[in-house]
Amino acid sequence: MKTEKLNFGHLGNGVTVWDSNRLEYNDYMTVAHIGHDRTITYYTDELSDDAKMSIENFAKFNNMSVSVCQPDMYALCPLLPQCPQCPSIIKDENCFTINLN
Repeated sequence: MKTEKLNFGHLGNGVTVWDSNRLEYNDYMTVAHIGHDRTITYYTDELSDDAKMSIENFAKFNNMSVSVCQPDMYALCPLLPQCPQCPSIIKDENCFTINLN
């Protein structure tokens, strides 16, 4: 099996993960999806441990804007509080930022 070449993109709902080294139906194979709440759904069992770790690390620590024109709108629920100096900022159950000040 070739080494995976993972790509992450926002296609309208969370983050889609595809492997550009594998084709399926004349398109790159979608291997996973990271939901807005950062839950991961895998679409194949044929992923290396490194690939799974990359997907899980993206879900835990990264985010992306939904488009260049909307840089402040994120595909995944924000990770808050972002720093110890900001203890008054939390997220509610709908992933909206609440400033307690």
